[in-house]
Amino acid sequence: MVWRYLMEFLTGQVHPWNRGVLDAHYINAGTTAHIRQHLLDANRRRRGVLAFLSRWCRRYLDGLIWALEQEIERRNRILSQD
Repeated sequence: MVWRYLMEFLTGQVHPWNRGVLDAHYINAGTTAHIRQHLLDANRRRRGVLAFLSRWCRRYLDGLIWALEQEIERRNRILSQD
């Protein structure tokens, strides 16, 4: 898994935002609590040293956080309609 990310990073095959959104797509198959935990972790990593130093990491986390927030908002809208 790590090697795949490294190869994609080094070869520039996948834009980091798209990689983050794709990873969020897999996470969104879980429970809302699972998504919220990943969102908390992503926000924590976004404020970390690696995100500060690496533009690729920042963009990846921005895409991941955006997609996770969208899914939580969608689930809240569905629950409020019921």
